[in-house]
Amino acid sequence: MSGVEFGLAVLAAVDISIRYGKSLIEICTAFKNAEIDIAEKCLQVRYHCTRIVTQLQVLKKVSSLVSKDQLRIHEDMLLVLKSKLQLVQSLLDSCVKVGPNGKQEVKKKKFVLFKRDTLQKAVDELEAWESKFDPLWFLMMKTNVPEIDDALKDPTSIEGGNKRPVSLAQDLRRALNSNSDKTSGIFKPQSGLDSAEIEDIQNSSAKIAQRPGSHNRLVLDRVIPYAGCDTVIMKKDIRDFARKLFHADPLAFGLLSCYGVVQNRDVPGSFTIVFRIPEGSWKADSLRSYLIAGETEQSYRKRQACEKSRKNVRPETILILSEADEEIGLAYLVGFESFRMSERRTYRQGDMNFERNLYRHPNRQGLSPIEGYSMQHDIYSLGVCLLEIGLWKTFIEYDEKGNPQPSDILQLKEAALGVSQALPRFLGTTYSSIVITCLTCLDEDNDDFGDDSEFQDEDGITVGVRYTEKIIMRLNDIFV
Repeated sequence: MSGVEFGLAVLAAVDISIRYGKSLIEICTAFKNAEIDIAEKCLQVRYHCTRIVTQLQVLKKVSSLVSKDQLRIHEDMLLVLKSKLQLVQSLLDSCVKVGPNGKQEVKKKKFVLFKRDTLQKAVDELEAWESKFDPLWFLMMKTNVPEIDDALKDPTSIEGGNKRPVSLAQDLRRALNSNSDKTSGIFKPQSGLDSAEIEDIQNSSAKIAQRPGSHNRLVLDRVIPYAGCDTVIMKKDIRDFARKLFHADPLAFGLLSCYGVVQNRDVPGSFTIVFRIPEGSWKADSLRSYLIAGETEQSYRKRQACEKSRKNVRPETILILSEADEEIGLAYLVGFESFRMSERRTYRQGDMNFERNLYRHPNRQGLSPIEGYSMQHDIYSLGVCLLEIGLWKTFIEYDEKGNPQPSDILQLKEAALGVSQALPRFLGTTYSSIVITCLTCLDEDNDDFGDDSEFQDEDGITVGVRYTEKIIMRLNDIFV
C-alpha cells in the first residue's frame, strides 16, 4: 500500500472513530444520575473518549505530514480502537431507553448493575489503548514543521474534545523549539539549598531536599563534567535541558518537571539539577533497592517495575516515587550525567566504572568509547534493565561502605544463558524476545534496528517510531 493509500485509510478510520467517540460522549450524559459506581465509570468513559476525540481531530489535520511507517501503525491502532468503541457503545446502549420526554434515560437499577464489571473492563481497555497511542502521539508532536503548530494553535476549534492533550503537545513543542539565550529563572542561587535538609536515596544517584518552611520536597541530580569538556557549552546544554523540562508533565513523559539549576561551589563546572516531586508522592526508592530486596518482595512487583521502567539507563537512575499506601509507585528517570544538545554533539568520553559500563553497549564502554551516541545505545541499556527485572535479581550489590560489587548472578552460568533459556521460564517468550531485540539493536542482523541507514532523520522520529512499535507496544501487550 502506498503512502497516499495509507493516508486515505487513516483518514477514514479517524472519521469513524471520532463519530463513535462523540456518540459515546453524548450517551454518557444519560448516566449522570445513575448509581454512583456506574456514574463514575461512565464519567471515565467520557473522559477517555473526549481525550481520544481531541487527539484524532489533530491527527486528521496533520496526517499528510506523518511518515508511512507511522500511518501504518496508526491504521492498525485505529482499527482496534473502532472495535473497542463499538463494544462500549453497544454496552451502554443496552443500559438506556427512550423516556416519555423523548430523551435517553437509564434502565432499571438491577439491570445496569449487572453490567458493572463489563463496563469496568471497557474502561480498562480504553485506557490501555491510550497508553499505546500516546507515544505515537508525542512522536508526531516532535516533528519540526509549522503545520503542527497551526493544528494546535486554536484548541477551541476542537469540538467536544479534552484540551489537555493539546496543552501538553504545545508545551512539548515550545520546549523543543526553544532557542532563546535567556537564562532568567532557570539558574538558582546556591544559597537556596544551603539551609535545606538533604537526605540520600538508597542505591540512587539522586538525593531528596526539603527547605525550611516548605512542605514541598525536591529531587537533586548532580552533574559532574567530564575531564576536558567545555564547561561553557555544558552550562548552555544544561540550561536548555532544564528549560525543556520546566513544563514537563511527569505522568505523560516519565520525567520530573524541572524547578531550576544550581551551579555548585565545591566542584568547578558542576551543577545540580533540581526537580519537583509530584504532589502526593511520599516514598522515594531506586529500582536497584527493589531488585536487591527481590527475595522478599511480592512477585507481582517485577511486572510493575517493568511496566514503569521503559526509558532508563540503569536501576540507580530509575527513581520510584510512591504514595504512603502504595507497594510500588511511578518511575521517573534521573541521573542525567552527560549532555549532547548543542549542534548534535556527542561526547566520546567515559569511565572505567563497571557498575556503569554494565549498562552501556560494548562500543560505549571505557574511557574512550569507539562510537558516538545514538538512541540505540539507550535501547541497549534498557535491554539490560529489562533482563534484570525479568530475572528479578540484581546484577549489582553494595558493600557496607557503599561500594558497588558484582552480584553472584553475574558469575553463574544462568546469567550467560539468561535470555535464551532462563528468562522465558520467568516471563515467557514474548518478553524474552523484547529483551533480545534491545540487546542486539546495534547488530547488523537485527531486523528491527540493524540497518542504520533507516534512521538518518535529524529529529530521531524514525527510530522513535520503530522503538514504540517493537518495544513499547509489545510491553503494553504483556503488562496492561
